[in-house]
Amino acid sequence: MPLAARSERAHSCYMITAQDGTRQEDLDSRPADGSRHHCGLDCPVTHVMSAPPVFGDPEMSLRSVAETMSADGVGALVLLSPDGPSSIVTERDVVNALALEANADTVWAADVSSDELYSLDAGDTVADAIRIMAGDRVRHLPVCQAGEVIGMVSARDVLAAVASLLPVPAR
Repeated sequence: MPLAARSERAHSCYMITAQDGTRQEDLDSRPADGSRHHCGLDCPVTHVMSAPPVFGDPEMSLRSVAETMSADGVGALVLLSPDGPSSIVTERDVVNALALEANADTVWAADVSSDELYSLDAGDTVADAIRIMAGDRVRHLPVCQAGEVIGMVSARDVLAAVASLLPVPAR
């Protein structure tokens, strides 16, 4: 369920550039050039999400789901129905189904996907993502803006954001 819209909050993002180690303040997006993004708990989820999201059809076979996830390097697909995003299917859903001896060619994504689709608003923070992930025991959250899914936040994205706050240990 999308969260209620929140007012804009100040946040403390910065990036250490890969080329010269300088610090740049107030980033508007996730770096794509190998630089390291340091993002606090008050950082918008759009700074840590993967975009664009990967979509699937509820009638994809589990084999097609696994092939799509592998090809795109993702752990979850947002399933689209005629009315828009309907659910999410994750690696764990596929593994659990196969462990129960589901046929990878005849069982559909919709048969194993979650019943409820939790999501984030583009203005929500990393802390909001952590609360939902911990409270609802989910590891992937679609990020929505103006009714459209624009990205996906995974537990790995959140962990990286939190880890960026920790001091680098001396070696």
